[in-house]
Amino acid sequence: MTSSVTNLMQGPLCGTLATLLLYGVFCMQMFYYARNYREDRPFWKFLETLHLALSIHFIEYYLIMNFDNPLALEYVVWQVL
Repeated sequence: MTSSVTNLMQGPLCGTLATLLLYGVFCMQMFYYARNYREDRPFWKFLETLHLALSIHFIEYYLIMNFDNPLALEYVVWQVL
């Protein structure tokens, strides 16, 4: 491969390896949680899942969709409310 192709593919490779590492950490945390906190109510599990989903959308709105738009900071997205 040429040098430019090699340089181009290093970013996705590093990102994939970092994702693989984080996925392993996530699996271990889920295994630990499932074994040690069986008495948690389903409502609290649902509420935490909803909180995570809204947080991800909030971050995506400001950091990805409006990355180069400082005027977007003047308005609050509905997830914050």
